[in-house]
Formats: sequence, C-alpha cells, structure tokens
Amino acid sequence: MSCIRMTVLAVVVLIGGASTSSAALAQPAEFGLDAITPGLEPTVNIDFGGAMMAGFSASVATSNKDMSTLLDSITRLRLMVFEKFTASADFTKRLNVAIDQLTSTGWSQALRVREDGEVVDLFVLENGEIFTAMALVVQEEGEALVLANVRGEIDPALVGKLISEGNFFDGFDF
Repeated sequence: MSCIRMTVLAVVVLIGGASTSSAALAQPAEFGLDAITPGLEPTVNIDFGGAMMAGFSASVATSNKDMSTLLDSITRLRLMVFEKFTASADFTKRLNVAIDQLTSTGWSQALRVREDGEVVDLFVLENGEIFTAMALVVQEEGEALVLANVRGEIDPALVGKLISEGNFFDGFDF
C-alpha cells in the first residue's frame, strides 16, 4: 500500500473510529509513539495540536459543518508512517508493553483485524458518551507500519453520522 494511501487510511480510521514501559505511556490519553520507535525514521511524521486542528476545522466550516465540529473536538493528532517496515523483536516487545499499559489504564481494544500478514488494532479511551483518545496500530509486514494517536472529546454519534451520510470528506480537496 502506498505511503499516501496508508496515511489517509490511518487518519480515516482514527477520526472515523476517533493514545510502554512507564516511559512509553506518557500520560493516560497518550500512546507514546516516540518511545515505541526509538531510532526509526518515519516517512510521514505528523504532530498537530489544537491550533492546527482548529485551522483544518475552519477550512471546511462552510462546506462540511459536521466535519468542522469533529475537527474542533480534536486537541492532538499524532501520526507516524514507516515504509518498508519489518518488526524487530525489540520493536515488538516495546509495542506489546505499550499496548499492555493502554489496556491496564482503562483503554478498550475496539477493533482487531488480522488478514494476509496485516494487523490492524484500534484502542479507545471512553468517558461517558465520548472518546477522549484513540490509538491505532497498522502493521503490514515488510511494507508499512502506521502508529497514530488522537486526543480530544470525540463524539462517536457525529462520526457515525458523517460516515452514514457519505459526507466524511466533503470540503477536502485531495
């Protein structure tokens, strides 16, 4: 899968769904991507805070009000894509520690897909009727690794509405 397609897929899954040792889990709503990937150089490395997300929100406000509202609810988007990635034993250990810490601090594994050498894991941290964080791991052995974390107050009902109406990308020019 191409780097661009993998990146778009990761963002769609995160926003559409919605963060290892003690150093790897930086805070309850943070999936410590840098602690999982020391020494690795990502092909794509995105770290957007609330100001950048507000800018994206404003850019679609007139054409897609629901998407604008969703983007406004995101306070941080962290995404790393690695191409031609093969998991080492050390990487796998760090990732497993990070996942264990997520699940031991209240995160739920919302999705796991294993197919043809690909693994997709989506974790969510819920607070009542909202997601406060989502973490995504996509591994395509020998091809790509995607790690992502989204934080904010993400309304799953709004996400469902955008997806069901087919308006998810209205206002974006890809």
